[in-house]
Amino acid sequence: MGQYISTGLIHEFRADRKNVEKLDVDPIIAARKVSEAFVANSSSFECVIEDDEYLWRLHGKIVEDQMTKFLEEYYADLYDKASSGYKQHCQPVLDHLNHLSSADEYWDWADEDGEYCFCLCDSNYSKIKIDHQELGIRFTPIRLSLEGKVLVEDFDLHQALFQRALRRAYSDNPFGGALTVRILG
Repeated sequence: MGQYISTGLIHEFRADRKNVEKLDVDPIIAARKVSEAFVANSSSFECVIEDDEYLWRLHGKIVEDQMTKFLEEYYADLYDKASSGYKQHCQPVLDHLNHLSSADEYWDWADEDGEYCFCLCDSNYSKIKIDHQELGIRFTPIRLSLEGKVLVEDFDLHQALFQRALRRAYSDNPFGGALTVRILG
């Protein structure tokens, strides 16, 4: 069965409050354990308690200051700047983002009018293990690419490796640790 390979940037993630707080008597330490286990750049996220969940979202100031610069580098690595794919999919995103001034404007555009390679995706579910306890995480990425078809059966073992490689390649950037790789149907 063929599926599309997609890269994305985790824009927010959340976990049930009661499950997070089981990890440590100090809720701040428990929340830190979760964020450090899920993304490689936990300091790029701010955490709040919303309803009965912990919610981590990329810091607005980082988004405002560095998102366009990061995407310029990322898209140049993904596509050749002279390619039709870059001109058709990436350049319009970069041109539009240069006119936005707040993180909320970035997220609103990605959710409502985002382009092929900068749009809000449906929430996903993942599990992490901390101190021998499994914890469910719901996360929402911004899609950065959607390419070709791959066989899920052939890619499954490589997905985690590919995601770690992406995060290491961009580890000097506050968004690097939030990059994700998914197989979409």
